[in-house]
Amino acid sequence: MGGGSQLDPASIHPSLWRGSQLARPVGRVVTSGVQVLDAELPGGGWAEGAVAELIVKHPGIGELSILRGALAEAAQRKRSIWLVGCPFSPNGPELARLGLAKHVHWVKTESPADAQWACETILRSNALGALVAWLPRARPEGIRRLQGLAAATDALVFAVRSASAANDASAAPLRIALEPAPGGYVRAQILKRRGPAASNVLLLPLQTLPHLSGVSAGNRRQVQSIPGASQEKYRSRMNVGIGIPEAANLDI
Repeated sequence: MGGGSQLDPASIHPSLWRGSQLARPVGRVVTSGVQVLDAELPGGGWAEGAVAELIVKHPGIGELSILRGALAEAAQRKRSIWLVGCPFSPNGPELARLGLAKHVHWVKTESPADAQWACETILRSNALGALVAWLPRARPEGIRRLQGLAAATDALVFAVRSASAANDASAAPLRIALEPAPGGYVRAQILKRRGPAASNVLLLPLQTLPHLSGVSAGNRRQVQSIPGASQEKYRSRMNVGIGIPEAANLDI
């Protein structure tokens, strides 16, 4: 054949890419606000309509700090931000200082089934800008369902999972392992992305958010759990709003 230029796979379909290059997400991409991380993410940031997994040794090491750009973008668009199964009481004053509080809803759940149901309910409503769910015991089929639902939205979706899930198969297009590092940083290694394997470890600054998901003394709000036995009752109320009455709005 002649020696012409190679055809760009993306010109055939946006979901195609060469194995040596990062894929171009089909939907919008939102910058993480951290240049070194954006340089390693397909499209240069967090992709809408796709689940990104953050795999942590234990919750609270700075996962919300890494998502500051995503949460700020959702707030600027006046879209709701859902925290499902967050193991800490969100810090109301810090969220208010960042202009996020009035957009944040916190859903406290008692079991993996409750958390999965809450995430699926929120995604089906498509009334959100960002969803961050702590799913330490999520099963592969659960992540697959979330990815399918996320693909039908323009939301930013993040699943925080435990280190034991690092070697599990996952339908999430992006998986990043996080661990704490000295000096206000977190180490990040991309375990899976649409593109070539990433071998380097990134050192990401926590900036001003290490206490974003800490307990806020004097501003703690009690959020009742979603009892598994009562899920059918709440499902029957899905025709009105989101249908999760146990979600607290952190507007202060």
